[in-house]
Amino acid sequence: MQNPIRKHRWPNRVVWQNGWAFDTRQKKFYNTKLRMKDCQLRVRVFVGTEVNGETMVFTRVNEVPPGCEGTQPEASSVKG
Repeated sequence: MQNPIRKHRWPNRVVWQNGWAFDTRQKKFYNTKLRMKDCQLRVRVFVGTEVNGETMVFTRVNEVPPGCEGTQPEASSVKG
């Protein structure tokens, strides 16, 4: 069994690592690191080393935008 996601704290920054993300379109798992910066969630997805990856930035909103109510994700998966 894999180690749970580990949490490391540094001044003004938190990193969660050893996680994974599942791409529902390509049916592949990717390594991930999550960071909070300036009230934004930054998700780094990569294969092998973090240098070979892509970062997605999510910003919290106060309301659900029009047209997004009741939408469901395409698929979900549990890595095991």
